[in-house]
Amino acid sequence: MQQMSCLRFTCARFSYVIILTMFGVLLPSCVHVEPVNSVEQGLTYQQHEGELVKIDRENVARLYKAEVKLERPLVLEYTAQWCKPCKYLQGYLSRFASQDRDKANFALYDITDEMQQAAEVGFKGITPQVVVFYPHGKHFTFFGAHVDAIRTIINETEDPWRHELRMAAHMPKNYSYFLIGGSPDINEFGKEAFLHAQLLVEKGADGSKVACYFQPPDISNFYVDHNDYLLLQKASKYCFKAEKKHILSDIKDAFNRGEKDVYVYMSSHGLKPEKQPGCHLSQQYLFSLSGQKICEAENFLTDRDLIDLLKYKSPETRLTMVIQACYSGGFLLDPRLQAIPNLRILTSSRHDRTSFGCSASENLTYFGKSYLQVISDKDLPQTWIWSDVVDNTKSLVNRLERSQRIKLTERSEPQSLETKRK
Repeated sequence: MQQMSCLRFTCARFSYVIILTMFGVLLPSCVHVEPVNSVEQGLTYQQHEGELVKIDRENVARLYKAEVKLERPLVLEYTAQWCKPCKYLQGYLSRFASQDRDKANFALYDITDEMQQAAEVGFKGITPQVVVFYPHGKHFTFFGAHVDAIRTIINETEDPWRHELRMAAHMPKNYSYFLIGGSPDINEFGKEAFLHAQLLVEKGADGSKVACYFQPPDISNFYVDHNDYLLLQKASKYCFKAEKKHILSDIKDAFNRGEKDVYVYMSSHGLKPEKQPGCHLSQQYLFSLSGQKICEAENFLTDRDLIDLLKYKSPETRLTMVIQACYSGGFLLDPRLQAIPNLRILTSSRHDRTSFGCSASENLTYFGKSYLQVISDKDLPQTWIWSDVVDNTKSLVNRLERSQRIKLTERSEPQSLETKRK
């Protein structure tokens, strides 16, 4: 009955399929998905029938615990009935299940009726979410219908983790420029830090005074955002892993030395305060370093970290700090900042709004792209007229967000602060 229904649909829409295909639009195919009671049953069924299988939450949990013996990679899609990209991806997974079952296995987990429960088994709130499990027990995750990435993954014959980045060993020096990329789920944050470091050196900054830090991106980015991953592979020879203790210590040392100018650029995900019992960290504005557990202080820079760090800054030292992160305006809310001389701070958004462009499909974040464009034709930060940098960056960000049809009430609205020189 299901196959007959699919046949009638295909025949009735045949002319439309031809027209849409001419314009590069691929309609989701009619996919049969077989519900199974266990992963093992699904693997056997798929090998014989070449069809996509659906597993439940308990079996997803078994995959994460490495309780299932796999002979080849298993590609799992978290899907939902209302998710159109999920249906698009399912069409390809069905085809792979038929044509490439000797290379990998393919399964769905439908979270439509159990969104909250799905969070207990790895669901991050974005569909489609794809997790690739390997026989040796490791796995990685990415988001979006990245068909070419999946095609590359299933044709991979060696361990993907051989592509994992090895960062330069941290070396404390007399740094005065600090470029920081945070969370490892996408390449953009590390890319902004590295491009920024390169730009400063090109403009005449002493390379020995430029410190670049970023989190090694998840291995999934080798497949999802390949070219930028290769760029970060090159950058990893010069940049340190973004670890809180080293970043704060290096900036503190610059203050203690009495550097005349200190420059900090930070790019990552940001979080606003949310009350979580037993987790004081969640009540602060957070800049993500590792993207891991929210209650572990070493994974985040906070608005309080900034205030504590500024205790070591002399009135004569000018600090220029730029923060690209959602809700980053929250770093400016502490009234004590107004009393600290020689501060120039710019954030990518208000304290109650997100910033945009933080995804593997973007080249850079909207703010990062706009800010780098503004400073690309300027000299080193010591020479900048801060109001010009702020106004031009705000204008470009607003123009970019408007071109993407982001509602006026949702636009990021970058915030700034400048205090008087001593």
